[in-house]
Amino acid sequence: MTEAVGASSGAGSRGRGRGAGEQGGSPRAAQPASGDGRQAGLQVGRVWTTEGVHPYDEVTWERRDVVMTNWRDGSINFEQRGVEFPAFWSVNAANIVTTKYFRGAVGTPEREWSLRQIIDRVVGRYRKAGEEHGYFASAADAEVFDHELTWMLLHQVFSFNSPVWFNVGTASPQQVSACLAGDTLVSTPAGLVPIGKLVEDDAVGTKVHDAHGVTRILATRANGIRDVLRLHTKAGYTLDVTPDHLVWKATGDGTGRFVEAGTLRAGDRLEWHRTQAYGEAELDLREISEAALAGWLQSDGFVARYSGALRIEAVTVDDHELDRVVTALDEVFPGAHRGGREVSTQSGDLDRRRTLLHGRRLEPFVEKWGLLARGTEMVVPSRLFTAPLPVVAAY
Repeated sequence: MTEAVGASSGAGSRGRGRGAGEQGGSPRAAQPASGDGRQAGLQVGRVWTTEGVHPYDEVTWERRDVVMTNWRDGSINFEQRGVEFPAFWSVNAANIVTTKYFRGAVGTPEREWSLRQIIDRVVGRYRKAGEEHGYFASAADAEVFDHELTWMLLHQVFSFNSPVWFNVGTASPQQVSACLAGDTLVSTPAGLVPIGKLVEDDAVGTKVHDAHGVTRILATRANGIRDVLRLHTKAGYTLDVTPDHLVWKATGDGTGRFVEAGTLRAGDRLEWHRTQAYGEAELDLREISEAALAGWLQSDGFVARYSGALRIEAVTVDDHELDRVVTALDEVFPGAHRGGREVSTQSGDLDRRRTLLHGRRLEPFVEKWGLLARGTEMVVPSRLFTAPLPVVAAY
């Protein structure tokens, strides 16, 4: 769904960066030791490439125009003409690279315009670093490394994650992994999980959702501490990200572009996605009933403490609503005595009733769902942000 951004804080807050790497690949390499025990450098063999032939010379290149428009009124959201990609690259792939990964301001000579440029920028920087730090056994091995990595990126055998394309080979700090606050939620088949927990648990192999479906975490790493922005949306969501983290700024239904979070302003709109996954564990029906009852009590009910004893009231206006409340109460508090009374209304079409329970057995439920908070202190229970969708829907 699309959410309006209400405000963003300054960069004064601090957050611990976390990273979780997803699936990728690398060329084969051997690392022999010299006679005195020192590493002699990597000897890299060819897997994809042919000696004497550059990977770029094996493909057909073509020029394209990338123009992103608003389907409602035809206005142009993004435009860069004459970009260069291999003929076998899809329109979608070329659009993503052009709008998201080409560096430099659009319309200036500094703007990248070819896939060759960004591959050379990244691969060239890695090759240079390897040569400067003695990683390769010889100059020939460095060239093979260069060609193999170029071929795999060119043919989409794998791809680096976004921070590599954003930063490597530019004047920016060479950050190569996303930096998110530890409590940033990651979409997994089992629900939303804080990325900090994935890092602390070294959750290699854990299934997570990406833009194309389900993949697995291959590595985790704590990236230290950076400034973090907190974005607030009109619907009540918050998003903690570093200023250079890319988010989708929506300009209409299905249209928009990636921008750095630090450039957002009040009134901008974000596109927010949540994968509909119920998780791999068995759903807890009691949890669903508790969520339904908690939501009802917060919106059309009352929770208070009288003379040290808790009391809850759920208000309904017809038989259907009463049946929903009674069903939830039977599941959460089986066998509990409850009272009820009719409430007069101005409309004769309504059958307004108050269903009441009280006693100590309410304590764990009320505390678990934070139901004593009233008025402006009332918030959506935090447990819902990591709950399966049926639980959220019941609330």
